[in-house]
Amino acid sequence: MIHPLLFEDSEGNKVAFKKNMAGEIAYFYYTNPKGVGFIAHSQKINIKPAFADIPQKSNYRSHIDNLHALNIMDAKAGNLFDSIRWAP
Repeated sequence: MIHPLLFEDSEGNKVAFKKNMAGEIAYFYYTNPKGVGFIAHSQKINIKPAFADIPQKSNYRSHIDNLHALNIMDAKAGNLFDSIRWAP
């Protein structure tokens, strides 16, 4: 540890973390000069409950769930993705 939230790996590469507004670790950043411009930057995603109106076997469920977790798609009402009825 170099400083709180800033670390150095065994080869001297820096690893940094960043807190969100709530003070929780939410971001990660790492560079590795040995790779071809390898940089890792990640953000913690909070999984939300799946929409109640999308069938488990839907081909679109995982995509919709992922977009929902990223706050790109949201429920129209309550825990419903849409008010239309999904076909199996």
